[in-house]
Amino acid sequence: MHKYMKTAVAVGALVAAAAANAATATSTFPVTATVVARCAVTSSALAFGSYNPGAGDLDVSATNNVSVRCTRGTAFSVGLNAGLAPTATVTTRRMRSTATPANELAYALYTTAARDTNWGDSLATNWQTGTGAGFAPASATAFTVHGRIPDTAANQDAAVATDYTDTITVTVTY
Repeated sequence: MHKYMKTAVAVGALVAAAAANAATATSTFPVTATVVARCAVTSSALAFGSYNPGAGDLDVSATNNVSVRCTRGTAFSVGLNAGLAPTATVTTRRMRSTATPANELAYALYTTAARDTNWGDSLATNWQTGTGAGFAPASATAFTVHGRIPDTAANQDAAVATDYTDTITVTVTY
């Protein structure tokens, strides 16, 4: 047994000597990523309901109608185009009759509930602005679109009893 003990002690001494002479080497490497500026926009319908010529302006507001999500810190601007009618402008948009497209009903879209600031389609014509709070759905910036069908003589005379429609394109620049 003594012989085995000497062998065990000798092996242990060799292992200890090897461990005492062991060395380590280290290195580092960089970890990188680039977060890109990104925005996404969603929108929902703006439904005026029934316009009654001669009964006064028809106002409607669509809360959270336009929702923008952008990478945190990304500045953005939101514009609304004139719509589809050939004679429409951002100051006088026009819904067209679904039955007879020549029949049009003028309307306007505003950035404020007072309906004193028209929502345009270029930075020079009253875009809404914001800064991204993050891309998660809960971080979206919501905008309310305020609409008006003015009860003008032109609308009172032009309004044929039918349905009217238009499509607005929302543009986000960032």
